[in-house]
Amino acid sequence: MTPSRLRPGFSLVELIVAMTILAIGMLGLVGTSMRVSRQMGETRRRQLGNAMVNSRLEQLRSKDWTCASLTSLAGVAQTPPAGETAWPGMTERWVWTAQSTKSFYVSDSVSWTGTKNQTRKVGMTSSVPCTI
Repeated sequence: MTPSRLRPGFSLVELIVAMTILAIGMLGLVGTSMRVSRQMGETRRRQLGNAMVNSRLEQLRSKDWTCASLTSLAGVAQTPPAGETAWPGMTERWVWTAQSTKSFYVSDSVSWTGTKNQTRKVGMTSSVPCTI
């Protein structure tokens, strides 16, 4: 019979320590993958919001706005109506601001509820000319 110290293999204590280290490493990987997944979802919504804003601004810039329809009798610029559109999980809002008698600023923004119930928002402002 050989003494127990000379037998090849691992002891039970060594196996438990190895399994504990492996479990801690796996938990770290799971936590990291959840964080990356959340960030990818947030990036996807941000890209969609930017695309919606760009599309709306291009749509408003492509229209032929007449200065006469945007100016009151007193010569004060009147802004076109503001708008709001609801998309699944997102809300788009745009407003007009008088820049001069020949152009307006239009500000468009898209907001949504992100991680941890925080409101996220992307937006742009562009100048829209009007013709006489």
